Amino acid sequence: MSFILALLLSAPVPMIEHADGYYHDRIELDAEGNERVVRTTEEPDANGGMRQIEQRIRHLHGNTYSFDYDEQSQATKDYHRALCAESRMAPARGGEARFTAISAWSCVRQGKRSDRPPGYLEAHAPRGSAPRGQEFSAAGTLRYETTEPDVISGTVRVDTCSSHFLQYHPAAFKGEYKAWVTCTVHDRGEVTTALEACIANHCVDDSGSMSIY
Repeated sequence: MSFILALLLSAPVPMIEHADGYYHDRIELDAEGNERVVRTTEEPDANGGMRQIEQRIRHLHGNTYSFDYDEQSQATKDYHRALCAESRMAPARGGEARFTAISAWSCVRQGKRSDRPPGYLEAHAPRGSAPRGQEFSAAGTLRYETTEPDVISGTVRVDTCSSHFLQYHPAAFKGEYKAWVTCTVHDRGEVTTALEACIANHCVDDSGSMSIY
């Protein structure tokens, strides 16, 4: 990252260890009286360490939550923008990231107007390596073009962790989407990864693996 993150966060929150990583939840009410989960997680910072970040998320069912960029604090938006900027992208807006991991971040790059047929998609599942027993983030990348207004949706997975994304484009679009998922794997070896995405009835998928050392 080419610049220093300037985040205004509260004092460190004691973390509880769960099977898939460290986090702390509290409940708050929004302006309409609806419950929101405020989740504090440890996320990678610009110096290679970990920093506590808050996300305001919606509990959907079971261990499934959704994340909307526009509902976040300014500090969380700053972190999200900085994370995406590492890939010269911007936070995804106009939809939600649905996930069953500890946290999830989505980035998008918009290009010029498309002149290809609707539904062009190219998917790349997460790959690489990560230490066992430690929380890490991995991303799948999707490149797409369409000549029609449409919805792009899909899921990125690493082992048993997943993040679902949904974005509406009101006009023809061309760009790149990077969906992050945070996970912890406790055993050494290879774990499977996948990225699945659809525009209208045109769907693509890619599978890969990560090495846990």
